[in-house]
Amino acid sequence: MSKLVSNTGNHSVGSGLNAGRNISKGGTSYSNIDEDDYYESAEILLNQSPEMVVSENVRVTGVVNFKRLFRIDGSANATFMAPKEASLIVGQKGQVTGDIVGIDTMYVEGQVKGNIDVRSLCVKSSATISGNVRCRFIEIFPRAIIKGSVNVLTNEEYKKLNPKDPPEEPPPPPEKIKSMLFIIDPQVDFLPSGNFAVAGTDEDCNKVADYIINNMDSIDEIYITLESRHKMNISHAMYWVDEQGEHPKSNTIITYDDIINGVYSPVNKENIEHCLYYTKTLEEQGGIHQLVIVPEHCLIGTPGHAVVPVLNKALQQWSGITAKQVHYIMKGQNCETIMYSGLSADVPIESDSNTYADNELIGKFYSAQKIIICGQTLSHSVNYTTRDLLRLLYLYQQQSVDLDDNTDIKSTEVANKLYLLKDCCSIRRGYEDQANTFIQDMKKKMV
Repeated sequence: MSKLVSNTGNHSVGSGLNAGRNISKGGTSYSNIDEDDYYESAEILLNQSPEMVVSENVRVTGVVNFKRLFRIDGSANATFMAPKEASLIVGQKGQVTGDIVGIDTMYVEGQVKGNIDVRSLCVKSSATISGNVRCRFIEIFPRAIIKGSVNVLTNEEYKKLNPKDPPEEPPPPPEKIKSMLFIIDPQVDFLPSGNFAVAGTDEDCNKVADYIINNMDSIDEIYITLESRHKMNISHAMYWVDEQGEHPKSNTIITYDDIINGVYSPVNKENIEHCLYYTKTLEEQGGIHQLVIVPEHCLIGTPGHAVVPVLNKALQQWSGITAKQVHYIMKGQNCETIMYSGLSADVPIESDSNTYADNELIGKFYSAQKIIICGQTLSHSVNYTTRDLLRLLYLYQQQSVDLDDNTDIKSTEVANKLYLLKDCCSIRRGYEDQANTFIQDMKKKMV
């Protein structure tokens, strides 16, 4: 016996004539009724506090371990590992790619691309599931979309397919790294002679090179971010024209209202909707960042993109002596957004995973006992990369620790990993206040 339960795709409900139907809180609940099991709407999850939340504009990849309740309002392309009593919420803006198998309850308002095998499932009106569903109970609200088959099992069928055996052991944590050097944007174009010059960067690179040479044996890993731009970047003059068809000058601020009123518009008119979205999102973030026109710099393939030679020489010497590779993090390759942080974009682009934080990379940072940070500039990329790293490390810690053990997790435990070499970072002229605020904030966080 089958029933159509949504307006899209192939949906079959029930495996026999005992398929039942209940109306609950505006949704339709389908279940093969059995007296020895119970049903509660997955909406009860909304009244509980998740042990971890993937916020909007955050993307996780790899293996995600959780014990009780996990909520996704951002993006997750992952393998989920959890005990059978665990539950998962996919918020309205949440996007999940991957199969969800073996947990108890799932509540979906957003998008899921993958097969679902859970005991109880609630599919809200805003939800889209692209994959096959197998469950004991299901509640589907009007206008919800399921592109795949739906199979509601009897209690005996569900028990047979989901025996109460122990959950699979999670993979071992990454090997501990004692000391990691994290150098941010040590590139030629930021030298005093570069296209986007910052006074003092040559001296900074000399100091960092000396630090590496004098501490060869105590540096276990080196990670370096590299600003990696294309000519038609959204913050370059070539991307924009004013009402007279002229490109804006450096330091011009372009706002949402400017685009609406035609003061500035993208050269490629097809990008206007994105530009409106981008500037509006920046403003909704509280004005932390603005769309400011800057000189073309660190273009991929140009000399300005390279690591400053004196520092590069020290890096190659370290690599040769330790037989380890230097890890480079390329940032800013997407022309439609800016990455002041070396770990995630100010406004992530949904179709580009490189604009989101890489959970596997954050795991590497989390495994380090000490992370020594330096680079360019204290007012901009060092500032926002360090803030972003603190946020992401704290999220990773929440994911990795079993909160059901009543573990007292404090942000200072993460902050104590971080050490900032202030005398190896310079400040862009005119942004001294931002740099000083950053230093004071880090002191308060125990960096």
